[in-house]
Amino acid sequence: MKIYGDKKLSKLESIASKAETEKNYKKSFSINYMLARNKVASGMWEIGRMCSNSEFLRQDLNKTLIWEVNANLKDNVLLSNIAVTYRQMGDLQASKYILSQALKEGDDEAALDLAKLYNISKKEHKRVRELLNLVLNSENVSEYALEESRYILKNIDLKGNIAKTYVRLGKPIKLNNKIFEKLIGAEINFNLENYKKACKQFRKLANENKSYTAMDYLGKIYQYGLGVEASYKISIFWYKKAIRAGGVDSLINLAFLYRDTQKIDLYRAYLKQAKKHGSDRATLLLAKLYNISAKENRRVKKLLKQVLKSKTSTVDLIYEAKSLLKQLQKNN
Repeated sequence: MKIYGDKKLSKLESIASKAETEKNYKKSFSINYMLARNKVASGMWEIGRMCSNSEFLRQDLNKTLIWEVNANLKDNVLLSNIAVTYRQMGDLQASKYILSQALKEGDDEAALDLAKLYNISKKEHKRVRELLNLVLNSENVSEYALEESRYILKNIDLKGNIAKTYVRLGKPIKLNNKIFEKLIGAEINFNLENYKKACKQFRKLANENKSYTAMDYLGKIYQYGLGVEASYKISIFWYKKAIRAGGVDSLINLAFLYRDTQKIDLYRAYLKQAKKHGSDRATLLLAKLYNISAKENRRVKKLLKQVLKSKTSTVDLIYEAKSLLKQLQKNN
């Protein structure tokens, strides 16, 4: 049941849009929440977006998904946004399914996102070309989608380009107890959501003591805009510094950033690098990524068995690997 009439709701949408442009996130949230209460799809979607990007609210992708699903019930044009959220949550299978549904319902740009997912496998290059050509022959896609489709199509068979983006893992510097105490203090402030103070502490530890842990935290702070304005560029800078300083986990965190920004080729590249340096988590994530293609079942099973055989795999990784392996065997 609507609380406001259509004319009032339309005016509220304009005010909310202006507040967002002016970065008045508190006002934008307040108005969009009123719109959401009135079952207005744009309001629901905006609340969901705020839950995902940490502009005003703490990031909660589960809440994002709830708002986006409700928005889609009112306007299925927003279906591809749900696929983005599933991708950010690491559920690439769900993302692939939603994109396929969006494509069936006439969202031609969904073909580009599907092409990026399938492009992880050389065995899927025929499908990738078909999807990209669909985008290029569409009259309902953005210029950005056309440019990106042309670029992927042009470079689909090239080798070695991604390898040039690698950052070499450095040798970590040993830190003394005094520095560890400072690092723990910064982590406490971070966990208490005192982000500005934590950021200042981590920056000092990163610059003066070359702590890869501090650098990695700075990457997260700028990726999600925790107490600072979000910046993927600055986040990438700190993740790469952390990798050069010896942080293996930063390889995975940088991979996640690229996954979230739909650079699936770089996501795979950094996971491969992390796997090379003994990360069982990266091995499992690669298995999930290759599981996008049914033609890669053999590779997926091999990766999962590596996780299960590893002496350093944790209980949660073993459980996930067993579950996925069982599912694959059942499907076969």
